[in-house]
Amino acid sequence: MKFHLIVPILFLHFSVKAEINPFYKEVIQRGYTLAPGDSVIFPDGTGCKIADFNNQICGQNWFNKTYCVPKGGKVWDKNVCCEGLEPFLEDGADGQMTCKEIDDSWFSSKTIMYFFLGVLIPLGLFVFLAYKAKKGLSKK
Repeated sequence: MKFHLIVPILFLHFSVKAEINPFYKEVIQRGYTLAPGDSVIFPDGTGCKIADFNNQICGQNWFNKTYCVPKGGKVWDKNVCCEGLEPFLEDGADGQMTCKEIDDSWFSSKTIMYFFLGVLIPLGLFVFLAYKAKKGLSKK
């Protein structure tokens, strides 16, 4: 096999996904600083290992503090985005959800999809069947 055929196959095999390791979930969602050596730094300057923080061995007062994730923030849990925001991941995309403004407009991609599925496709099927029925009756 030639080398120029192998290289594209290797690139496809080692595709990169942008999803963040859930080990960092609590630190990132809460907006705390990641430090070298898998450590977390809290707003007061104290810190500890992320594993200890996740297991609530250290930083319990920071772990139990209520929070919300601002617009553009990385999110794993569906109920932690700040008010007026919702978790979002582009359809068919690999990666990490982020908080974005709630799209409550009547003209969105979902409304268009529901319009096609609920109105145009059934209407088109009805017209097609009516045409076939009329064509079949006119032959008799």
